[in-house]
Amino acid sequence: MSRHPMDEGIGLLVRKLQLRTIPPLDAEVVLQDGQTVDLKLLVDKKLRKLWELDQGLQGVPLALQGCWQVQLAPGARVVLEFLDGDVGKPIVRTLLSGTILSADLGALDVRVGGGGSTVKLAGGSQPVIRAGDANAGLLSAAPGSPVTGVYGSPPPAGKVLA
Repeated sequence: MSRHPMDEGIGLLVRKLQLRTIPPLDAEVVLQDGQTVDLKLLVDKKLRKLWELDQGLQGVPLALQGCWQVQLAPGARVVLEFLDGDVGKPIVRTLLSGTILSADLGALDVRVGGGGSTVKLAGGSQPVIRAGDANAGLLSAAPGSPVTGVYGSPPPAGKVLA
């Protein structure tokens, strides 16, 4: 492969530009207020200095993919990114680990469990009734009130949680 006299200079320029582009960073949630989080960066002090970052950031938008709104427990690990490589545009779009205290999904149609044969809620031992399941005496006291009863064959194979 032939070398051009400018190869070395261009290579140096590319390396300097790459150093100024901050990669996704590992961070820990310290506090959450609505859909913003305060973060502690879990990166080496030398790297923070290289990108001129403090030990943490405050008020970072939490925008998890899929339109989820969640409340995270302190200590959750997330990926901190910078839109357009700009330190002034931090955002968290990925949860690595931790506890989700509550979640809200803004969707018109929600399917839980996909093609799974059993969906259980809140750690329950009995499955939730699905469309098309055979029922055994579902009851409702009045329109709009909770449905109670059992379903399955032979009863009682499960309990309605709706």
